Amino acid sequence: MKTIDMTGKACPAPVVEARKVLTGGEDGVVVIVDNAIAVSNLKKLAASLGCGARDEQRGEAAYIVTIAADGAAAAPPLPLTPAAPPVAPGDGDVGVAPGLPAASGDAPGLVVWVPGNRIGFGAEDLGETLLGGFLYALTELPETPSHVIFMNAGAFLTAEGSSVLDDLLTLAGKGAKVLTCGACHSYYGLEGRLAVGEITNMYHITELLAGARRLIRV
Repeated sequence: MKTIDMTGKACPAPVVEARKVLTGGEDGVVVIVDNAIAVSNLKKLAASLGCGARDEQRGEAAYIVTIAADGAAAAPPLPLTPAAPPVAPGDGDVGVAPGLPAASGDAPGLVVWVPGNRIGFGAEDLGETLLGGFLYALTELPETPSHVIFMNAGAFLTAEGSSVLDDLLTLAGKGAKVLTCGACHSYYGLEGRLAVGEITNMYHITELLAGARRLIRV
């Protein structure tokens, strides 16, 4: 089982490198990362590939994710350093991790990409009002989007207190997958405040945008 140290590497590097190992013939991979968003994204990768996964926290900013390629129980992860004292395990159990299905089974139809918290340029309050109206209009379309993706300041729209939360919950209730960029969510200090949908990573966002049957960029 190969070990890769992705400490300090920004999304989507940990997912991309782990995927290369898992699809390159290795029986598994141990990934060292320094943030909880990377842990979540790696577990989703494991689920998409039908692999077993387990995570452990070994310090304030030190995590180990062990992924077994055959979906069986992952071997105990390697220590970060001989002196690193173990900390209580994270919330990941051995077995197939929960998360997004593989891209091949998650074929995007109408994808809506929201890379901010307003539409257009000019008056900010007008742009925010326009985006609110747009998201409401999405709930009224005959075809519900398969995915609605939020990036950069758009991460505020899926967090607690968002003025468009009701419309996003309506879309989710109709089957739309509401996804928020994990790096953006973390950058704005929104950990623990996600109110609708799931956190995802740049690799998966890129897959969805590239494979979309139809794409709306707000």
